[in-house]
Amino acid sequence: MIRSNYLLSFVLRNYYSSRYLSSKINNKQNSIKDKSTAITIDNEKNDLSTDQKTDDNDMKTEKFDISLIPKQARDNFVIQFNKEIPTYDQLFEYHIDKKLYNIDRIITKSRFFSVDFKVKLQKKYDLSMAEFKHGWRNKIDRIETKQQKYITRRHGILGPDLAAANFILSRGGRVRFRHEPQRWITDVNEIPKTFDKKYRLISIDGSELAIIFEGLDNLILLNELEELNLAGNRLDDWCCDKLARLFRNSQRLNYLNINDNKLITHRGIETLYKIRSLQTLVIRRTKAAEFPFIDLVILMFNDINPNCNIIYK
Repeated sequence: MIRSNYLLSFVLRNYYSSRYLSSKINNKQNSIKDKSTAITIDNEKNDLSTDQKTDDNDMKTEKFDISLIPKQARDNFVIQFNKEIPTYDQLFEYHIDKKLYNIDRIITKSRFFSVDFKVKLQKKYDLSMAEFKHGWRNKIDRIETKQQKYITRRHGILGPDLAAANFILSRGGRVRFRHEPQRWITDVNEIPKTFDKKYRLISIDGSELAIIFEGLDNLILLNELEELNLAGNRLDDWCCDKLARLFRNSQRLNYLNINDNKLITHRGIETLYKIRSLQTLVIRRTKAAEFPFIDLVILMFNDINPNCNIIYK
């Protein structure tokens, strides 16, 4: 049978089900009144009365006269008959397929619809609640990725330090600058709207801001950054590798906190050896902290960077 859009099929089935339900009831009443209706007699149940057999056969067979099927439907579709006479359910399916076939033929030959629309129409959609939740999560992820995307124009106007501060503050974090090392700034309106060489980042508190892989691109060229707190985000091993590449030439970054990032394993910790200036690395409540051979990973890390203290308990 020819299948088309699942949504369109769902609507048509609901529309025609009520019509066939009423016709089914009327035909059943007519079959009871018509004494010439064919009754199948079972040889093993000869002790039953004629009225009981009539009711049982009407409930079991519920056949429909083949002559009632339109000629166009018989010509266009291959019908699998049950003893050469279709049931009501089969006839219902044939009429639905006929409607879908005609609609699909009109849309396919139409020049007013794009190819993308025709492809989407042929797609079979899953209307289950699990699929709905999955699609909603994917939509949220796409929006989040777009919001954390690296903006070239912003970095060109503000410079790397103020652009990174703008990204963190707009998401609810806080930052400190070198000319005011004791003051934490939490409002994006407190920083300049254009480049100012006086503003040099030394600390970033980006904990619990739902930062993902794409958001780390906003932390480029922070040569004077000393402390970076990314606890409670959505980082993984690929994010650790990106951090290692972003700060591999840094001479000042000595503190990195990646607590509560459940997706970070010991493989991600191994990539952070490239940050030679690290002195403190906090990895509590990550998969790496639960790794049974984490002590060996720390020994290997300290062979390359002996000044780094890894806190995992």
